[in-house]
Amino acid sequence: DIEMATVDTIGGVADVFPNDTNFNVQYAMHNTGQTILGQSGTVDADIDAPAAWGLHTGDLGTVTIAIIDSGVNSHSEYGTNNNLLPYPQGRIVQGRNTDNALIPTLTTDGCPHGTHVAGIAAASGNNNLGVAGMTWGAYIMPVRVLNVCNGTVSALRAGIVWAANNGADIGNMSLQYYNLTLNEYTLLSNDINYAHDLGMILIAAAGNT
Repeated sequence: DIEMATVDTIGGVADVFPNDTNFNVQYAMHNTGQTILGQSGTVDADIDAPAAWGLHTGDLGTVTIAIIDSGVNSHSEYGTNNNLLPYPQGRIVQGRNTDNALIPTLTTDGCPHGTHVAGIAAASGNNNLGVAGMTWGAYIMPVRVLNVCNGTVSALRAGIVWAANNGADIGNMSLQYYNLTLNEYTLLSNDINYAHDLGMILIAAAGNT
């Protein structure tokens, strides 16, 4: 009774290449073999971001990314233009400073590593400015777990739990910690599992070294 069956392939608009002025150097998004700082890339060694953007660039506010890092400064790429707290506009939502209990609402960037990471994740795309983030509409939740560029495992643990309890869908940790004790490892694992059980996806860097 069945004459033919086939896979129902997804299609849509063509690849989206944003007009951001520095997109041409974002080789991880789209690698054409371009030369950057004297190094030539490998064609198509990338994540095919334009093809993904052809399907979806990220609706405003449907995802909240906790940047668990050194804080996040206001930037036009996030729709903010100053560092007043709470942030007066744009996609940066209220975060937390777990490094210093005396100033828990101070989430501006002291490094400024976290602002860089937030841009990779969620800088506005196709706005003729700077770079394009992976998703163009996500809310950015700055969770400052570092004092300038260094911090403790206990501050990281508190930041993970705070983000999970306050609605973060994703937690990004571009961080490195060395020589954890067995107890620290156990406690950190417990907090990561707690966040996971609340539905938060946790992303961790493998480290640059």
